[in-house]
Amino acid sequence: MMGAPFSLSMLCGRPSPSQSIGFHSAGDITEPRSPAAYFAESDMHHDPSALEEWSFVKGLYEEMTGRIDSAVRSGKVPEEIRVNHKGFSEWNTGITSKDHQPIVQILIDGKGNDAVDNGGNVLPTLVYMAREKRPQYHHNFKAGAMNALIRVSSVISNSPIILNVDCDMYSNSSDSIRDALCFFLDEEMGHKIAFVQYPQNFTNMTKNNIYGYSLNAINQVEMSGLDTWGGLMYIGTGCFHRRGGSPKTTRKTGAEELRHSSV
Repeated sequence: MMGAPFSLSMLCGRPSPSQSIGFHSAGDITEPRSPAAYFAESDMHHDPSALEEWSFVKGLYEEMTGRIDSAVRSGKVPEEIRVNHKGFSEWNTGITSKDHQPIVQILIDGKGNDAVDNGGNVLPTLVYMAREKRPQYHHNFKAGAMNALIRVSSVISNSPIILNVDCDMYSNSSDSIRDALCFFLDEEMGHKIAFVQYPQNFTNMTKNNIYGYSLNAINQVEMSGLDTWGGLMYIGTGCFHRRGGSPKTTRKTGAEELRHSSV
């Protein structure tokens, strides 16, 4: 079963029709942006004139996933890869994923002049962080990771919005971030919103699934019902949190904070 995509029907009081996960493109914008989901589509969806490029990029992606799977199976990053990528420099043979020191590395400094892609577009700051883990101490799973993220990010950017996404999930729209921020920036209600989250749905589901993996009842009935009464629960992923957790008390503060800060 493939990872779960975000739906475009946001659970914050204004539901809209859910968008399917199928391949589509507008101009040079390709959806979905998840390589695993994109390349899982049949070749018949692609323009024959672009098939050669599509196959080349798919080959690069499969090569990359092969290197990742190999590293996971062996329990270590190959030396030739580790020395060429700053993010791996502290992952030596003496540490494991469950027993290591805290690691924080700024991979892309968004304030630097060289922080641009091949097309000259400015890149945002990218930081890799692995909180300390020791066998004798509880790391508290996702809650522990988010607490560490809040502390570290407050020093680097102190951005007002934090996105929490599970590693096996992807968004079915490249506009997901912009759409979520529209709620926080709403001039009438934005200051009252603490978080905006997307429903979690799964691909490759059978029509008559008997195990409830499709989460239809939760997404279409329970969440909307709870939201109507102002009691919507945090579902654990696909969620944009306002730093601090509580809505702003004044309309101006919430909007101005987002307009003058990076996310």
